Amino acid sequence: VECPYRWKLKYIDGLDSFDHSIYTIFGTSIHRVIQDWLEQDLYSDSVFKASAINLSQKFKSILIEEAAPHMKVINENGEQTFLFSREELEEFYEQGLKIISYVQQNQEKLFPTKDVKLFAIEHELKVDVNDHVYFIGYIDIITHNEVTGEYSLYDLKTSTRGWNKYMKADKTKTDQLLL
Repeated sequence: VECPYRWKLKYIDGLDSFDHSIYTIFGTSIHRVIQDWLEQDLYSDSVFKASAINLSQKFKSILIEEAAPHMKVINENGEQTFLFSREELEEFYEQGLKIISYVQQNQEKLFPTKDVKLFAIEHELKVDVNDHVYFIGYIDIITHNEVTGEYSLYDLKTSTRGWNKYMKADKTKTDQLLL
């Protein structure tokens, strides 16, 4: 939740600066690997094959690709420094492998495939709230059950602290899911 002036600077004046971090790089990398796996393997090939695919090299490549442009930054003293250490990157890589393994092992519970097709990835949602005010968001994954006609919307989340009861109760995190 932001103050109105900050919102104006960010969305009206376009003065927002997005600060990359190991967390945003990691989240983007996990999103890309899982979304690619769903699109290229799970919903276009056999479930058995998709569950057996080793995604570790793909994740490593994407993580390095996402991290490379942001490894060195200029600090507040004007000095060049590293955004994160090699050890941090390796730690996040190991955590990512655990997440990917969990998703693959629990694929049928997380992403059912019986009678279900992948409908969209990173689907833009744009709603005209009123004159000149729009809500714009992106839905990470949408699947469609061809028998029931139901659509399922997925919002992928990564967190270093997990999703305990306090995180789930944080309205700044959960309200976006209600939109």
